[in-house]
Amino acid sequence: MSGWKKLAAASAGGGASNFGFAATDNSAYNSAMYGQGIAKDSSGNYISVGRVITSTRYGYLIKMASDGSVLASYRIDLSAFAGEPSSICIDSSDNIYVGGKGQGGSGQNPLIMKFNSSFVLQWAYVYDWSIYDRVASYRGQETDVCTDDTDVFFTAGLDISGSGVRGLFLRVSCSSGTQVAGKVAWDGSGVGQDYRCNIAIDSTKSYVMCAGHNENWGDPVINIWDLSTNNLKSGQNTYRVTSSFAYDGYTAGCGADDNGNFFATGQSYNTSTAIRRMCIAEFDPSASTSLTSNEYAWSTISSGNTSMLASTVVPVNDGSGDVLLVGGGAITGYSARAFDVISLDSTLATANWANRYEMYGSYDSGNQNQFQMNYAQGNRGLIDDSGSNLVHIYSLNYAQTSSLQTTHLGINSLPVDGSGTGTPSGINVISFTPTGYNINQWSNDSNSVQDKGTATRVDRSSNISIASYSLFNEIAYF
Repeated sequence: MSGWKKLAAASAGGGASNFGFAATDNSAYNSAMYGQGIAKDSSGNYISVGRVITSTRYGYLIKMASDGSVLASYRIDLSAFAGEPSSICIDSSDNIYVGGKGQGGSGQNPLIMKFNSSFVLQWAYVYDWSIYDRVASYRGQETDVCTDDTDVFFTAGLDISGSGVRGLFLRVSCSSGTQVAGKVAWDGSGVGQDYRCNIAIDSTKSYVMCAGHNENWGDPVINIWDLSTNNLKSGQNTYRVTSSFAYDGYTAGCGADDNGNFFATGQSYNTSTAIRRMCIAEFDPSASTSLTSNEYAWSTISSGNTSMLASTVVPVNDGSGDVLLVGGGAITGYSARAFDVISLDSTLATANWANRYEMYGSYDSGNQNQFQMNYAQGNRGLIDDSGSNLVHIYSLNYAQTSSLQTTHLGINSLPVDGSGTGTPSGINVISFTPTGYNINQWSNDSNSVQDKGTATRVDRSSNISIASYSLFNEIAYF
């Protein structure tokens, strides 16, 4: 991916010259442009989705070649029903499925749209159970979608009146958008703020994992759904990550390996040292416990810069049996002005390499605070480019001056071989070691599952317009 925009500042090892760019909508420079997801089609092109929030809310789809050049960009006007896209997946025929939320009969309900490979809208439905059953947003992380070429699987936190937030599993037909199943699950302990924001399907296409967090406990939570029954895997309930450290209420990530297993990720937070660590566990969906798990932290970083993340941790299968963990890294005074990438072997106990990447600009070089990964919506999309490059999409806070800050789309490409692992400037990385801390204490709390029945399916295709649109005005090469 040598065609990606190059950094003016080489503050990171292993890929500084392959860093990406930030972009904004030409028509609304001070709007908020959020990067929400990215997927790869059969030709090796990348399709990204997100939204721009001004006085009118709309989404975008951007098609990029494997060298990072923009092939086409489209503006999706969803203002007629307050639609907000937030996730994407692509099937083997290059049809594009976009998940989000929008007004159905009432309330902000699950929205799924299908576009063909030419970006022509095929169908768009809002799935409305009632005025109170609506998509719940937490720190800007809302929905996710995946597909097995027959059906689309959608997850979100569904806010149910009088019952709190439940983890939604929605299954609809790829061809028609007709609902196949719609269920919610939650921790049965009586604390019912169970969000779901990430979804993955296993390599055998037999199970789907939905991951999120319980806001009350502050712990990552997961469900594994059996696609043969449209119910939770037999013997498994809603799992909650517990540890001697307090988890800090951030969304859990999930992914799949090549052996039919799932990865579930999260973070721990040591309240006495204020250090965050990346955590990962591998699950065999046919079993009831994790196969292996571990927790990771920088062993030595200069004072104040020790946190490994301040946003979602996402696992990425690199195609060679290893897994990449990616999360925002906290820098003194800034919630997420860097991000960390770790390459782990299949045992999850050995780090092949680890890098920290800083983001900063020039207006205030002393504090290096021109760019920050958006604390609420960073790290929403990651995709592995056939084992050679990690393509990463996120939201980026850009401060033109000390008082003016806007939000923009950020995209970059990083090599997954750890090349050029020189010490990033300014943070004094001495070494990296896993702590060896075991996190496979997944609580098998008695859970509840509710069949929501068939939603009222509201056709929104006539309320959506999509047109080719020049979205990009590149503002920086950081």
